Amino acid sequence: MKLRTKLSVVTIVIVIVVLGISSVIILNRASGLQIAAAYEHAEEIAHTNAIDIEKRVGVYVQSVKVLAQVFGEYQSLAPEMRRPVFDDMMYSLMHENENFTGLWTAWLPNSLDGFDDRLGSYHTSYTRRNGPIEKMPDGFEG
Repeated sequence: MKLRTKLSVVTIVIVIVVLGISSVIILNRASGLQIAAAYEHAEEIAHTNAIDIEKRVGVYVQSVKVLAQVFGEYQSLAPEMRRPVFDDMMYSLMHENENFTGLWTAWLPNSLDGFDDRLGSYHTSYTRRNGPIEKMPDGFEG
């Protein structure tokens, strides 16, 4: 083999080795950068969703606090008006908050209006389970 051929073969082998090593290094770095970018993007999405969830929970907590406060002041209503007023309030909350899937209330026997012997115990619930808002029958479970 001539010196020129040997030199050409050695040069080609060196170029192939350098290209191979460079390719491996570039691919490893690119993979690391892609993984880092994916983690960063996932972290941003998680943070954005956490803020959105926190806002929604805050709205629901405030609605429940208002409802609890109103129900807590039931003694200011005439006894015969308590059940219809509370039913109307619960229906209105369901109507105004489309993300609510249901609301319910239960009272200890005779604690609401003293009419449990005539009207039955007050355990009202509303649901959106089948689409439109429905008042569930008393004693509904699940």
